[in-house]
Amino acid sequence: MSRDNVMAQINEQRVDLPCVDVVYPQVAGLSDKEVQSRINQMIEEQITDLLSEVDCADGWTATGRYSVEVNQNGIYSRVMVMIASLLCSSIC
Repeated sequence: MSRDNVMAQINEQRVDLPCVDVVYPQVAGLSDKEVQSRINQMIEEQITDLLSEVDCADGWTATGRYSVEVNQNGIYSRVMVMIASLLCSSIC
C-alpha cells in the first residue's frame, strides 16, 4: 500500500483535573489497527510521563496543547507543547 492511500482521523483527548488542562491527539481510522494502537500508546505514555512530574499539592499547574503536521512525504508528525508552572503560594 502506498502512503498516498493512508487516511487517518485525529481525535482530541483531554486530561482535565484541578491543576491540569492537557489536550492531546489520538489517531483513529487507520486500516492497520496494530500501528494505530502503538501510535496512541506512545502518545499516552508521553503524556503520563510528563504529568507524573506535576504535583498539584505543591502548587504546580500543567497546560498542554499539540499540533499535527504531515511532512512532504506524507509522514505524520506531532508537536506537543507542555507548560508546567509553579503558582505563587501565600509565602510569595
